[in-house]
Parts: sequence; structure tokens; C-alpha cells
Amino acid sequence: MTKGISVNVGLNKVTSNVFQATPLDGCENDATAMRDLAIAQNFESTTLLIGPDASLEKVVNAVKDAATKLESGDLFLFTFAGHGTFKVVPPSVEEMDEHDESIVLTDHLMIDNMWRNELWPQFKAGVRAVAIADCCHSGSSLISDELPPLSHVGSHNKTDQWRQSRKPKPKVRELGSGEQAKELAAFSKIYEQQLAANGNEIKCSRIFLSACLDDQKASDGLKHGAFTQALIDVWAEGGFQGDYNKLIEQIALPFQNSPQTPNLTAFGSPGFTNQKPFTV
Repeated sequence: MTKGISVNVGLNKVTSNVFQATPLDGCENDATAMRDLAIAQNFESTTLLIGPDASLEKVVNAVKDAATKLESGDLFLFTFAGHGTFKVVPPSVEEMDEHDESIVLTDHLMIDNMWRNELWPQFKAGVRAVAIADCCHSGSSLISDELPPLSHVGSHNKTDQWRQSRKPKPKVRELGSGEQAKELAAFSKIYEQQLAANGNEIKCSRIFLSACLDDQKASDGLKHGAFTQALIDVWAEGGFQGDYNKLIEQIALPFQNSPQTPNLTAFGSPGFTNQKPFTV
């Protein structure tokens, strides 16, 4: 019998003494909502890491622990809601977009390379993994640059209408480059380890849902992030009928005239995206 394990991370306010980030409102609610979705979908276990518990060590350990327990056919769900950031790097094979995208945890950053080099290779062949990031610059924040994906869909109808609106600008989930630089300088050895390539093969199939593309910003909200709220609305407490492609297409509808483009990227089994989302 297949099983599901979820790790749900949300952070409204960082506790680092090195870098500062604008406090957010909806991130911890996002993580709790995704944890509740996993419970409703009969996941065997869930781990909720919010506030001070959303540390680099705890997130990494939770993902690795899940990898040891999942076998072929099982489902892993990882969700993150919080700040995102990126660093421009010299052109290289390792980063085709010349950026290192990162999620911002309460004490440190988690660079996309760490997922590709250390975490995803931990999962066995046949495991189905779904990763969701509701943060700025999230397009490849949990996957990094790899081989061309099986599918890459979303709402790409971008215009300047939203930017020119007189409506108050929403709070965005972005860590500024200056604050990022402080952290990278203070803990250079941590990030050298995260960036170190090890050549390990990724065997699991993965679907990645992102709130926006790598060069975009994601909006926060008082209760939920704009992306997570759209996901919750479309999911309709399990009433949604369709596959992952239809899910992202419907999530993207409210963003058609905004600078935020929800996106789906998939690697591995081509049949994975045709399944009903979050089904163990």
C-alpha cells in the first residue's frame, strides 16, 4: 500500500542576527493549510515547520528523513512559503540562467543547488515528489537548472496593466540583495557546501509548482499568499477534478494581467502530471 509524507514550511519573520527581511503575514498560514490538505488526503505523516522551527537544519533533516521512509510509488509533498531571493553567478553549465535561486529560512538560505545535489538524490526510484514554493524568484528554487523538463506550463499572458494600476502594491516575498550578501559573507562555508556538486543521480519523479518565474516576485496576503490562496480556492477541499496541468492552469487564471506567473515544471515519469494532485 502506498503512503504519503509531507513537510510543510512557512516563515513570516526571520530570526537571523545577520540579515533582515520584511515581516510577512500569510506564510505560516500557507504552511498550515498545506499540512491540513495532506492530512485530508490521508498522508501517513506530516511535519509542520513554522516560525523559529523553519531552520535550515530542521528542514534538511525532515526531507532526508522522509526520503528514508518512502518507496517506489509513494508520494512526497514539500511546500515552502516565505521570502525568496537569488544571486547572479558567472555563466556556467551548473546554472544555465546564471542565477542561484534560494528560499529564505529563519537562520540561513537554502540554495537551489542543495536540492539538486544533496536532497533529491536521496529519494528512491519510483517515488513521486511534489514541491511547491510560494515566494519570490521561485521558478526553479527547489530544482535548480537541469535537463529540459517534461512539461513547463503556466499563464504567460503578461501585460503592464497590473503595474500601472493605482491600487496599493501588495507586500512581496523577497529578501533584498544587500541582506542576502550579508548572510553569504558571514557563512561562506555553509554556502560552499550547498553549491558543491557531487554528481549524484536523481531517480525520483518530480512535479514543481511555483508561485512565479525566477525573474518575478510573489505577493503576500493578510491570510495567505496570492498563489496559495488561488491553490486553496481551486482545490476546493478536494472537490477539484483534473490533473496537475489543469490545476496550474486554473491557479494561473487570476494572474493573467499581473507580473506574477504561476508555473509547473515536471521531471521523470510522464504519467505523473496526469494524476489527480496530492493523491497517495
